[in-house]
Amino acid sequence: MNKRMILAAVALALSGSALARLPAPSEAQQLEAEAKKAKAAEAAAQENAALAEAQDRVAARWAQIRQASQASTPAR
Repeated sequence: MNKRMILAAVALALSGSALARLPAPSEAQQLEAEAKKAKAAEAAAQENAALAEAQDRVAARWAQIRQASQASTPAR
């Protein structure tokens, strides 16, 4: 019974430290985080634009091949 009480007290003491708050970031850290966020958003926009361009090229090529195959295949 004594071991259980000690174990419960230790668990309670350790759980309190898990709920501790971190200090607020400084102004410089906030500006740095905002800059990183903006840079990541710009990179994501560029990647999305490149993906859209690649998809458009694939779709155009597919349409061209489909059109050519339909023109060479006689109608039934």
